[in-house]
Amino acid sequence: MNKPQASKLDRYQLDQRIKNRCEVDNLARSLCSFTNHFKDVQEDLAAELCQQHRTHQQSMMRLFMLFVDKLAEQKTDMRNEAAVELAQKIKEQFSDPYLPYI
Repeated sequence: MNKPQASKLDRYQLDQRIKNRCEVDNLARSLCSFTNHFKDVQEDLAAELCQQHRTHQQSMMRLFMLFVDKLAEQKTDMRNEAAVELAQKIKEQFSDPYLPYI
């Protein structure tokens, strides 16, 4: 029995998903590396993000709130306990942090 061949579009979509996933992994690793090795400029980064286009600010905040939501569900140990507890408090306070796409 012959297996149906995936269409070119299906293959393209799959390739795009793989590429996007790799980009997400690379960005997450880069951000973690940045926050770990460049502690003295984190405030500069936060200030710079506040100077970006307002639509981008909203998108960044949406990402941060998604991170808070996911982090609140994580298991803890001494290394992330304070972050998880803070995330849980934020999640309780803002149970529906809807930020529209503009």
